[in-house]
Amino acid sequence: MQTPAALRGGTEYGPRVAKPAPLTVDELEVSIGALRRVIDQHAHPPVATQRGYLRELHQLLLRAAASGAEVPLASLAASVEILATCDAGVSDGMQPRVRTVFRLLRAGAFEAAWAVVGENAVGVVDEPFRGSTATGEQRAAARLPLLTRIESLRVFADLPGFRDPRFEAPDGCYDITATIRVRYRLDEVKITEDAVTFGGSAALNVFPARADEVVRLIATGRGGAFAVVGNRCRQPDLLPGTADLNLRREWAGWSARLELADSRLTPGTWTLALEIGQSGIARRAPMGANPQPLASAAIRTVTRAGDRSLAWETHDNQLRLIVGE
Repeated sequence: MQTPAALRGGTEYGPRVAKPAPLTVDELEVSIGALRRVIDQHAHPPVATQRGYLRELHQLLLRAAASGAEVPLASLAASVEILATCDAGVSDGMQPRVRTVFRLLRAGAFEAAWAVVGENAVGVVDEPFRGSTATGEQRAAARLPLLTRIESLRVFADLPGFRDPRFEAPDGCYDITATIRVRYRLDEVKITEDAVTFGGSAALNVFPARADEVVRLIATGRGGAFAVVGNRCRQPDLLPGTADLNLRREWAGWSARLELADSRLTPGTWTLALEIGQSGIARRAPMGANPQPLASAAIRTVTRAGDRSLAWETHDNQLRLIVGE
């Protein structure tokens, strides 16, 4: 039996080569049945395989929604059965749009789930129809950005059905707070007589980067932790964004200067992390994963800076600064 496309190297939204064609409701039902038979042949598959099944399921739903089909209740009920065969939490670890669809299906909010699938299909599947999306925007060839709403430090995906009285859709299905994280890159580490300056790009994954965001370098040592406030830098080369979200990233550049004369920077080993905050939502990521060439060259050396020695080590993507007298 043919392996699902998601397990053959497809992307989150389908094959990399070309946009898939729409499916009719009948074709959707047949395809979901075939996927279910593949799943039934493998007892207790690994999480990566289960995620592949769910990606393929979402892909099939996208293709059917792009055909302008009415809510396919039978196919959506079958989709819930497929979700039930996967471990709890597998779908919650997926992209916010996909996660929202599957949560709505589990909650029995089929109409809201189908409306979200229709939005997700914009710019992903070849659509033979035109007209407005559920948000009022005209359909286009480009994927739609994910709009969000922040309430009491919770982040909601502002997708079809959210707080819409026409749908019985629980707020929790749209809650993507747990998916917010920092995506960052360490481009440069510059060492002078009086400071170490770090720089690169970083952003919270579902928000547009802003010039007024909080940037903090966090140093944690044996005696505790302290923070150094950094700066946002404009990097026009990062526009328009990555993945399926057309996010503005020209303000994703960052820099932070760690003064060697800072009384808090005592001799010893300091683990470094980067924190980005916006509208009260802050996330922290350990610094050290995949440093770029300039940064990598700098942290491979032992340096004298003033009356101190600076050495570096990286373990499990954690960058540590070793300060000696």
